[in-house]
Amino acid sequence: MVKDLLTLYEPINTLKLIADGIWIVDGPIVKMAMYGTAIPFTTRMTVVRLDNGGLWCHSPIELTPTLKAEIDADPNGKAPLDLRMTFWGRKAQARKGYEQMLAWAPEKIILAHGRWFPENGLAELERAFQWLK
Repeated sequence: MVKDLLTLYEPINTLKLIADGIWIVDGPIVKMAMYGTAIPFTTRMTVVRLDNGGLWCHSPIELTPTLKAEIDADPNGKAPLDLRMTFWGRKAQARKGYEQMLAWAPEKIILAHGRWFPENGLAELERAFQWLK
């Protein structure tokens, strides 16, 4: 029934070039628990090539083996996927990205839909992701 109400933008789980250094990846329908019910919605990730050659991923979808292979094929992919509500239920996958960010020991950090911390980035990262422990 959900698929009748929502339209997926096929193909899903693959990079789609939008402009030089900018891609989108349409993902599956997911459900977010809210107000005692599960609300379905479509997902879309934006991938941007940074000046340093790394990748920045906004609003990541599930990192499927096929999508991971596409991203890994990029020899300059340096940045982990950011972590959002779509990772609930996939803590092991989220924990890997979190551990990679901890290894960088950032001095500054911007939390998605949150504050920018110009100092003590590592401490703020640990505080923000306590739910992964």
